[in-house]
Amino acid sequence: MAKLPEDLLVGIEVHGDAISVELANTSLHIIAKERIEIGDRLDHEELDWIIGGAIAMSFALEGNKRSAAAICIACDGFVDEASGRIVESRNTAMGSGLDIVGGLRKHIDTPVMVVDRAKVIMRQQIRDQMESGEVSAVSLDVTDDRVVFITVSTKRMFLNASDEVDISKTLPGLAELSDVDEYATDISQRLAPVMEYLAPELFLLSAPESAQNSLMEKLSSSFPNSQISMNEVPSESITSSCLKLALTLSNEKKLL
Repeated sequence: MAKLPEDLLVGIEVHGDAISVELANTSLHIIAKERIEIGDRLDHEELDWIIGGAIAMSFALEGNKRSAAAICIACDGFVDEASGRIVESRNTAMGSGLDIVGGLRKHIDTPVMVVDRAKVIMRQQIRDQMESGEVSAVSLDVTDDRVVFITVSTKRMFLNASDEVDISKTLPGLAELSDVDEYATDISQRLAPVMEYLAPELFLLSAPESAQNSLMEKLSSSFPNSQISMNEVPSESITSSCLKLALTLSNEKKLL
């Protein structure tokens, strides 16, 4: 009897106006790649079909009639990782409340997980910057009109997506204060209670160049027990990180 082809891992990045898909074997060797443009604004059903279609197209182009061992999808938004629901989207093409896992499971019988794309990048930074893998980290992404505050911990329970949304909404965008030094002081004061509670080893900052020095100086003096670093360009692609998460998910399924 002919041996059936190995099921493949699926890593997906939904970012901006495109969906990127990579298929890999359990050795994380890339078998196929696909990139699909999406519209500026999609309803939930349309997005379910587009993501499902991107997966199907990738397998069809790969051509060996394989199935998915596990799927990991990274999106721009606060994600309830237990359910796979996007609590609040940061991508104009995707609305909040989208249940990607539920939508895909109507058509694909395989383990699926959805993660915040920013948290994928944070986990890469933890691996790149910290000697120990047991680390708690926070990320502050500052722009003119909004701030995104995100947490990751590899050693204990941390904040959930709803908590992160609530904290982010209390932090003003850079344009709300004309003086950058005043803004850095204000942000540090607002973050003080949550930083005292979380006590992260690593604090990752993303901000416009004009505000970086003031923010780095103030955050470093306010939170001396945390390593304050700029959030660097990821050392690997988002889809590659998703493939690693999909491999873990697939292995967990085998143990059940």
